Amino acid sequence: MKKYLLAAAFILLIISSTSYAMDLTIGLVPEQNIFEQVKKYKILEAYIEKNSDIGINFTILSKHGRSINDFKERNLDGAFLCSLIGAKAKHELEVEYIASIVNSDGRATSRSYIFSHRDSRIENVEQMRYRIMAFVDRATATGYAFPVAYMRDHGINDINIYFKDYFFTGSHDAAIFAVLNKEADIGAAKSSVYNMLARKDDRIRKNLKIIVESDEFPSNVLVLRKDLLQGISERLRSVLVNMDKNSDGKEALRRFDAMKFIEARESDYHAEPDISKKVEIISLPAQQF
Repeated sequence: MKKYLLAAAFILLIISSTSYAMDLTIGLVPEQNIFEQVKKYKILEAYIEKNSDIGINFTILSKHGRSINDFKERNLDGAFLCSLIGAKAKHELEVEYIASIVNSDGRATSRSYIFSHRDSRIENVEQMRYRIMAFVDRATATGYAFPVAYMRDHGINDINIYFKDYFFTGSHDAAIFAVLNKEADIGAAKSSVYNMLARKDDRIRKNLKIIVESDEFPSNVLVLRKDLLQGISERLRSVLVNMDKNSDGKEALRRFDAMKFIEARESDYHAEPDISKKVEIISLPAQQF
C-alpha cells in the first residue's frame, strides 16, 4: 500500500509541476518593505508564467549599492534596477535593456521628493540646518544623489556639518515613514513610491509636505543577460509590453500599481555631467507616455 501511495504522490507531482523553456532568477532593488515588494512582484511573476513558457523567480538584492555585485556573485539572469544602477549596468554588466515601468500616473519617470513633517515648519534649505535627514541609499539618484546635489547647489558642501545627523533607511518607504513617525525631520525618496503610499495611507498626505521636487529620472528598468537562450529576452519583452492590451494584463497591472510597461531604451539610462560639480547623477527630460 505504501508503495502505491508513493507512486501516486510522484505522479501527482509530475502532473502538477509546470515545465518552462527557461527559469529566470531576477533581482529586485529594495524599493519598499521587502515583504510588500515580494507580494507585489508575485503578481507579475504569475502573469508572466501564465502567458509564456518562462519561469520567474524574483529575489531581493541586498541593497542598491550592492546591486551590480549581487548580480555577478549570485549569477542572476536579470534585475529590475533603479535609474542610477540602470546606468551603471551598461558599463559593468553584459545586459540587454528589456522594459521600463510606466507608473500609474502615466509616466515612465519619477522625481526625487525632499519632504518634511508639517509640524516641523521646515520650508527651505536654510531651515534644514542642524536637523536630522533620512536618505535612502548612496546609490540612489532620488534618495541621495539629487538631495546632495541640491544642497551643494545652495552652497552646502558638507552635509556632515550642516545636518545634526543623517542616516540611510535602505528603502524609499522607510525614509517616508521615518519622517512621518518623526524619527527624522527631513527625508528624500522617489516620487512614485511616495505617491503610491499616499494613495493608500492618508496620514502621508495629511502630515507630510513636499519641499523640493527634482526633474524627471527614468523609472525602474528590467535588464537581462545577453547570453540567455535565443528568443527568451524578446518573449519576455513581448509579454510585458503587451500586458495593457488584455483584461488579465490590465488587472495584473492595476494590482501591481502600474499603468503599463514600455520597451526600454538604453539611451535613457545615462550618467549626465555632474550638475553639482561633484555628484554624478542621472537625468532625463520629462516625458509623458
